[in-house]
Amino acid sequence: MQTQSCRSLLRGLWMPFALLAGGLLAPSAHAQTSVPRAGTSIGNKASATYTDNANVSRSTQSNTVSTTVTQVPAVDLTDPRSVRAYPSAPVNFAHTVTNTGNGPDSFNLTAVYNSGTNVSPLAIYADLNGDGIADSNTVITRTPTLQPGESYNFVVTGRIPDGVAPGATGTVNVTSTSTTNSGVSDLNTDTVTVSTNANIVLRKSVSKDNGAPDGTTQYTYTLSYVNNSQFTAGTTIITDTLPTPLSYVAGSGVWQGSALTDATGNTDATITNADGSTSAMQYSVTGRTLTANISRIPPGQGTLTFKFTVPTGSAPGVSRNTAQIDYDDDNNNATPSISDSSNTVPFTINPVTSFTFTPPAPITSVPQGGTAVFNNTLTNNGTGVDTFDVTLVAPNTGAFPAGTTFQLFKSDGQTPLLDTNGNNIPDTGPVAGGGGTYIVVMKAILPSSFAGTGPYSMNKVATSNVNGTTQTATDTLNSIAATSMELTNRDGNNAPLGAGPLTTSPVLDLTGTPNGTTRFPLRVTNNGVAGTADSFALSVSTTNPAITGLPAGYTVVFRDAATNQVITSVDNLPGGQSRDIYAEVYAPTTATGGQVTNLYFTATSPTTNATDTIFDRLTIGTSRSVTVKDNNSGQVAPGGSVTYLHTVTNTGNIVESNIAVTRTGDANGFSSVAYLDANGNGILDAAEQANPITSIASLNPGQSVGVFVKVFGPAQATQVGGVNTTTLTAALDGDLATAGFQVGGPSGSAQDATTLVLGDVKLDKLQSLDGVNFVRSNLNAAPGATIYYRIIVTNTGTADVTNVVVNDATPAYTRGLTTPAATYTDNTGAVITVLPGNQPANNTAGNYVFNVGTLSPGRSSTINFAVKVDGAPAIP
Repeated sequence: MQTQSCRSLLRGLWMPFALLAGGLLAPSAHAQTSVPRAGTSIGNKASATYTDNANVSRSTQSNTVSTTVTQVPAVDLTDPRSVRAYPSAPVNFAHTVTNTGNGPDSFNLTAVYNSGTNVSPLAIYADLNGDGIADSNTVITRTPTLQPGESYNFVVTGRIPDGVAPGATGTVNVTSTSTTNSGVSDLNTDTVTVSTNANIVLRKSVSKDNGAPDGTTQYTYTLSYVNNSQFTAGTTIITDTLPTPLSYVAGSGVWQGSALTDATGNTDATITNADGSTSAMQYSVTGRTLTANISRIPPGQGTLTFKFTVPTGSAPGVSRNTAQIDYDDDNNNATPSISDSSNTVPFTINPVTSFTFTPPAPITSVPQGGTAVFNNTLTNNGTGVDTFDVTLVAPNTGAFPAGTTFQLFKSDGQTPLLDTNGNNIPDTGPVAGGGGTYIVVMKAILPSSFAGTGPYSMNKVATSNVNGTTQTATDTLNSIAATSMELTNRDGNNAPLGAGPLTTSPVLDLTGTPNGTTRFPLRVTNNGVAGTADSFALSVSTTNPAITGLPAGYTVVFRDAATNQVITSVDNLPGGQSRDIYAEVYAPTTATGGQVTNLYFTATSPTTNATDTIFDRLTIGTSRSVTVKDNNSGQVAPGGSVTYLHTVTNTGNIVESNIAVTRTGDANGFSSVAYLDANGNGILDAAEQANPITSIASLNPGQSVGVFVKVFGPAQATQVGGVNTTTLTAALDGDLATAGFQVGGPSGSAQDATTLVLGDVKLDKLQSLDGVNFVRSNLNAAPGATIYYRIIVTNTGTADVTNVVVNDATPAYTRGLTTPAATYTDNTGAVITVLPGNQPANNTAGNYVFNVGTLSPGRSSTINFAVKVDGAPAIP
């Protein structure tokens, strides 16, 4: 029997599988389920719009709060077995253990005598192909580490003692126990019955354990039966029902080399047995069930095979199949027949990945300093759930002008797009297959100092988490004197390298790291007429003259050497002058040591088509990289301040020391200071505010630390409405062998856009697991837990703000709750319950809209709502 008390809390939620060596059944790559895996980060960030005292519509964002999903071990052991055996004969019990928890685990395996006839000695062996037979004589006591949804096949063997009377029974308890939590286990009780009559064992296998749903490829099931007694069995009936959606191939049955028909009532074949007797077969197929009636089975073995296909469009998953057998063990029709089953054979239906990423029509015109909003539609046409990473990749030509800030939002256009799978890349979260859609919104905030004729474009690359395939959507906005130019590298003395015609050998061959960024120093020179400016688009290719994209996962970002600002072109460069830039080449975590990538950097004038190319090379070595998250926006009143929280993460594979922290971009009376979140509570405490920082002492690989940027507005209100962009950069030491910090190391940056207003709104986001103690720092929650969110909306300005609307959404892997109710307070402090149309229905995902209205100077609105993490067990 299987004891319910130790049954998995999350049984059956992790799939699909594919057979691996050692009896291991593994889920298909990146299989998505409704239960978040252990370590999943559930991030949430709110945004708000309002109207200031100058009747200008403005927007702002809160900080990001994150909750990490904890591991909940669970296990499923199948199935209790019942076999028959002669005295002194060996017995086999076939089992499958499945990790139904949400994190990696291994399981101790035990088999002990329970009752009745003693079955000994007991031993456990791996079952490589799941055919119910031990693969070797190596005894095992534990499974390998199983990922969520992975399974492991094994057999328990023993022997019946001599002299045991027919009809006696014995039982064996087989247990699988989590090594993560010994209190989580599952139990099967196997039974053996002693018999001196005919004993038939039925085993099942499949020609291949996985396949795509193409409707044409044929797979073969083999049913092997063995009469391991000394007596002939009478009428034997084998039945097998194909699980949905597998489809039987008509006329594919074969018995002992003889082809069979599917019609009912025919004797399809007759064979002569080794003892000279004959056996007849009546074979038929009705619906999904096939029936094989064999007139007699003498001692020995035989096989029955048939074929099946997987219909096109079948959903990914595991189809498990078990055949049944009924036989007359004593050739006496007056006594009951013996019923038994085969081992269970899984077949994995692999997912089919197919999706489109469609941009909107080009936008005709947006005023300088305005915001271009692009709604890109991602449609998952695959057969299963998938999550898609979304990255911004500047095009080779026609990029947006320098100073443009890009932000990605969820489908509501208000909630920032965050990372849900822990790889530091924003993603869609799970999108249903079969045509499920998700709108990725990109906003391009244009610089107020630039105007010109495009088109200007930005590529967004969507990457499937199932198999890594990509689709690109390009957003386009439509609306600078003949010159020659030269593109060179720079040496350690800042002198040009590689002037003249394109070389056949690389000018620079630099060493990079997986998940790291390498800087190539470049110089763009306008050889045109003095006083005539030109602009040059920057691009890169791995071949020349043909244009070939970078290897999968590689990206290039160009930066101005003087300002460290991200650029896609060198703009307004006067004739006879040069400008130094860097090309920062990012290599993905999948890059291997020694991997060589040729890089042909090109600068091209979109006006005159004047162009030059230089040949460099990147060779992968040690991994060094750092990231800074997130981009923020807010407002400040004259003489006031606003604080932003960023997360600096060492995403390389070595310890980094003396990480330089710099701030650039403050102008027009704005200033800023950086502080370390020393206690990790997400709040700028007094002790932390007393210690401004310019560097981070040390970060281990994967370690993160919070860094506050406090931005101070100018004392006078002469620049009301102006936007100040503060860029926080964390730069790694460029030379590990030399004492002190050396420039040139990898860096990461994030931007804080601060608007000077008289009516200033600030959003603070908090979270809690009990609805009482709210924090900004990371929390740990199990599947099924409730997360309570609180947003404090404060008018920190000196004038009323009106039409305050706060937007939020349920994060990936969560569902909204209506109990407790979603509420907010108005300008008087009265608590108001959110109307049904402005919040998700209970236990569904969706968006929240809080219509706060007017806030007077110094007044705050407190917003509360709650979500539940997916994966809660059903409550009986």
